[in-house]
Amino acid sequence: MTPEPLHVLISPLVTALGRQTEFTVLPASAGPGLPPGEYEVSLKYKAGSGEPRTAVAIRDERGRLHFTHASDRAGEIWADIHFPSGRWHRAGSIFVADADLAARVPLRGDLHQHTWYSDGRSSPSELLEAAVGRHLDFVAVTDHDNWSGSQEARAQAEAQGLPLTVLSGEEVTFDRGHIVAVGTIGGVAEARRDGPYAAELRNIEAEFEGKPLAGGVSAASYARAVWSTRKVRELGGLAILAHPFWVAAEEFHLDRRIAAQLARDGELDAVELLGDVEFEENMLAIAQHLEMLQAGIRLPVLGNSDTHGIEHTLGRYWTTVFSQGDRETGILAAIKDGRCVACTGAPGENLRIYGPLDLVEYAYFLHRAHFPLREAGTVARGAWPSLFEAG
Repeated sequence: MTPEPLHVLISPLVTALGRQTEFTVLPASAGPGLPPGEYEVSLKYKAGSGEPRTAVAIRDERGRLHFTHASDRAGEIWADIHFPSGRWHRAGSIFVADADLAARVPLRGDLHQHTWYSDGRSSPSELLEAAVGRHLDFVAVTDHDNWSGSQEARAQAEAQGLPLTVLSGEEVTFDRGHIVAVGTIGGVAEARRDGPYAAELRNIEAEFEGKPLAGGVSAASYARAVWSTRKVRELGGLAILAHPFWVAAEEFHLDRRIAAQLARDGELDAVELLGDVEFEENMLAIAQHLEMLQAGIRLPVLGNSDTHGIEHTLGRYWTTVFSQGDRETGILAAIKDGRCVACTGAPGENLRIYGPLDLVEYAYFLHRAHFPLREAGTVARGAWPSLFEAG
């Protein structure tokens, strides 16, 4: 008699709201399929919907089960398999998302990293290899006022055929603030040094002269920040506010009035909510983000390591992006549209995810049910269609 497997897998893991979907249940390890007989699947909605719903499962000649279901509500569903013997095993769970979200590719990445092109301790190549080892899908090398490190990283990734999307970038300084630029076609600091910076700055300062700015900040100070964010966008990139509550020399490095004004004026594309600063400083960034939401200001949130070496903070902070592809354009568009969440965690720590509720709930599911399969090699990196079709 074919034994009942103790561990089974269910595929697909994700389906769209209202879509009639055929699910497959198969043993998690190689060997015989499920034993012959009549099966039933019990589906329990985590969001609650009364009694579990049931579906008849048909066993095929390979010993796999198939059942169909269309969900009328979003969220996670527990799936239990009832065997002919009367015993049951949990097959795992599936997630129901709206059609747009269900079709997007979940990717993990880090958009704030330093190499020896600035104050980092590793080469771009070493950093990329470490990122692959930590199962990241995309990264950006963002050395201080230096775009060249990111270009070497991109060249190295292509030459080595690394399974990693590498974005151009740099960390741009203005007064005492920092903007992480990603996806740019040129260097921002280089443009400041070699371009008509003084004239452009005067024009921006005149634009804000006489206008009420947050906390009475001067037009001259604000203009230097605005020039940076606008130059990032002019070069085709995203302007991300870096570590807004980082404490340096016993005071906040960034003038929060300037940060607030940039957000109000729509000069930012995202904010680094989590990063390599003290826990309290990350909590302040979260509190500020909540206040912005209450004021009607919605900024996408990111988690970035701000690592300065392969043994520093790489892999401790990351961003999960829900992209329409695993290429640079899809990643940048998803971030700009707010289809991303900020994440932090290390072995032995609870995973913490911040962002819109629907995306946070979905990201927790993926970090339990999908990403571990990828790390184990069961699912190929970037092979999102495999979550929709049985292997």
